[in-house]
Amino acid sequence: MKRHLAAGFGFLLLALAAWPVRPGEAEPTLSTVKKELRHQRQSLEDTWQRLQDEKKRLRGYQKKEGSLLGQLQDLDQRLSVTRNELETHEHNLAIIESRLGTLHSLADQDQQSLALHQQALAQRLVAIYKEGRWAPLDLLLSSRGPAQLLERAHFLRLMARQNADLLQAMRQEIGRVSDYASQYRDKQSQILALKEQAEQNRRELLKRKRAKNALRLSIRRKKDQVARVIAELNRAAQKLQDFVDSLEAQDRALRKRQARERRSGPSTFTLGGRHLWPVEGRLVSLYGWHRQSEFGTRVFNRGIEIAARAGTPFRAVASGRVLFADYFTGFGQMVILDHGANYYTLYAHAQRLFVEKGQRVTGGQALGEVGDSGSFGEPTLYFEVRKDGKAIDPLPWLRRHSKIQPTRRKRHG
Repeated sequence: MKRHLAAGFGFLLLALAAWPVRPGEAEPTLSTVKKELRHQRQSLEDTWQRLQDEKKRLRGYQKKEGSLLGQLQDLDQRLSVTRNELETHEHNLAIIESRLGTLHSLADQDQQSLALHQQALAQRLVAIYKEGRWAPLDLLLSSRGPAQLLERAHFLRLMARQNADLLQAMRQEIGRVSDYASQYRDKQSQILALKEQAEQNRRELLKRKRAKNALRLSIRRKKDQVARVIAELNRAAQKLQDFVDSLEAQDRALRKRQARERRSGPSTFTLGGRHLWPVEGRLVSLYGWHRQSEFGTRVFNRGIEIAARAGTPFRAVASGRVLFADYFTGFGQMVILDHGANYYTLYAHAQRLFVEKGQRVTGGQALGEVGDSGSFGEPTLYFEVRKDGKAIDPLPWLRRHSKIQPTRRKRHG
């Protein structure tokens, strides 16, 4: 119902509580924190172990990929050599085919020339046959003298030798051309065989390269997948580490709180309606949810408000130590008492304070006077009870008092 600045007050109580607990949340104990801490530490250790395993897998994939890259480089070099061999074979085949073409042309020309000479010789032989076997003898006998006879005889011998030599030379030339052609055809067959072998090697190398590339792509996909898993594990490990750090901080806070409680002894604050009311007056606001009619909104009231005449003294409900005694925005003049064991009481909107920070007070001792500092309404005392930083309902801790009755008992859950 009141216009409190809950955020500012919550900030103050963070400095007062060793274990801040959100409203509605169960208070953790040291044993539960230790148990959870052990569990989360084990989870963190398991996560780190899995992370190391995945990193090892990643290194294995990287090593395999590097090996495959070397093999692919070797295959590329061998393919380059094979392509050069194929080009060389193609070039040599072109030369052989060109030479074979030339030889075929020469052979054709020699065959034609031989045919012409054979035809001329045949015609001469036919003519000699027609003239009879004595035609050469008649040619010699018809000579006019010995000189002409010798000349004609020499001419006949020369013609016969030339014809024979020409025929022999042409037959030899045709044989040589045939031999060359045979040799070139053998070379052509050899080059074709080498070319076919080189082509087969090229196909085999390309097949192996495609297989290696497929394996490399598979390894790269696996490597990328492992890298993503490692990234996720790193994030998970960081979250676990943050959680473990927070649990360790909670564990330290609980240990400090227990040590402080052992040093301060038992609390002076006990349940059972035994404590004095801080002031006599009219109870105008209860702990819990309330609806503000002027704004139509629901607000959570962490304490109670008691309307009283301005200047009325308000008192400590139990003995304790003054933890705060000063002006606080939204609450005006305010006193906070520490009753030990992380129990605190708060008194706000005073017009004057009687105590100072660090002072010891007893139950029933006057702390100040009721007022309206930090408030926009009538003079009231705002009163809270807190345990471990969490606001709790003050009424079960206070004595029943017939003179104090609330003007509104309606509460909203």
